[in-house]
Amino acid sequence: MCTQHSSQDVAHYVQEKLEQCRERSWSSGPLKNSDTWVETSVLDDGTQRVSLVQKANWNKFYMQLIEVRETNDCPAYVVVYGMNDVTSWFEASEEVINWIEKWNAEC
Repeated sequence: MCTQHSSQDVAHYVQEKLEQCRERSWSSGPLKNSDTWVETSVLDDGTQRVSLVQKANWNKFYMQLIEVRETNDCPAYVVVYGMNDVTSWFEASEEVINWIEKWNAEC
């Protein structure tokens, strides 16, 4: 998607929304000793990445990846990658787009 917000604003906003809506820790349940958190990075070409990451025992899994970059035609071109084709992750990816379109959306 293309949005008229700056790429920095979009990356920061997506990071905040993921932290508010998806980041959490579990101390019991099926994935004992697991945590979910948000990682950010900037690639050499200026693309900003925001990732939802989960650690379960000694493994680290990237659950969701959002890339935001400026293009000649778009101040913030956003790509949301689903880590698999499970329907719930397709819906979670659509939710990120909805957050950006509505801007001050609730979780």
